[in-house]
Amino acid sequence: MSEPRRPPTFALPALLLHLAIVLLIVALSAQPLGRLWRAIVGPVSFSDEAASPAWLLALGFALALLVARVFSFARGRALPIRWTGAAIVAVLAVASGRALDPGPGEVAWTSVHDAPPAVQTAEVMKRVSDRIDAALVAGKDVPDDAALQPALADEKGEIRPNYFYRGLARRPFKLVRVPKASGPVDRKLPGDLAGTLYLAVAPDMRHYWLTGLVLLQDNGVRSSDLLPGPNGVMVVTNAATR
Repeated sequence: MSEPRRPPTFALPALLLHLAIVLLIVALSAQPLGRLWRAIVGPVSFSDEAASPAWLLALGFALALLVARVFSFARGRALPIRWTGAAIVAVLAVASGRALDPGPGEVAWTSVHDAPPAVQTAEVMKRVSDRIDAALVAGKDVPDDAALQPALADEKGEIRPNYFYRGLARRPFKLVRVPKASGPVDRKLPGDLAGTLYLAVAPDMRHYWLTGLVLLQDNGVRSSDLLPGPNGVMVVTNAATR
């Protein structure tokens, strides 16, 4: 019976070296992977905060290297040198990615399509109210939802709030009509997320109140809430103020 194969004398130092490389890759990838994970699980996050899914490749390589290294050590075999070369390349790629990724922050924008979500929400509310006011001036009632849909787009196409919803999904603004209202919606309705517009319409169909939900942060906790305005909540309306 042959004796079991023993690891080469340099096997343990090589194992420790590769484990250190795995930990380095994971440490460098942790912050962007955390941002990506928050965007995936949702329910809603700022799109400019979500890291590229390419960061999953770094994590996948680190796990593959760890498994291959442990198995090779347990079987008393040396890991091919190409793994070490690939590991060095992976570390350099991850380090470069972190250096070139500024993370969340101020973003320059030139149109409503790439503007911050709060700016987009205010602009879309204005576009909707302008269309409603034009109908009222013409002697008509507040238009139905189908007639207001063009206000949610411009010459460049549909305006989508710069959010990621669960699963990295994007979606257009959602218009929710509240009929026979006596005033604006002053709190979000169950299940609604940032990117929702509430159109409260009076029974006479001649007065309306328009409010919008945006993503806000308070002491590290994020939630969809009404767009803040000069008087607490931003409301676009043609009804007399109380």
